Amino acid sequence: MEALFTLQDTLFYSCVLFGVCLLVCSALGGPGLVPLFPNKAACFFAFLGLEAAVGMYFPSVGCLRSK
Repeated sequence: MEALFTLQDTLFYSCVLFGVCLLVCSALGGPGLVPLFPNKAACFFAFLGLEAAVGMYFPSVGCLRSK
């Protein structure tokens, strides 16, 4: 069975996801900003995205180092 994504692709997508979610958290989490949508919900979902990115990043790096 062939893999859908290579390890390099997974590492790249996890870094992109991490960057986007970090940008959302930092833009909406600061005081004094007028949000376009509720801060709590956006920050929560961005945090879940950060957790998913970390969950993809470390196994990918471990597999790449073992090769």
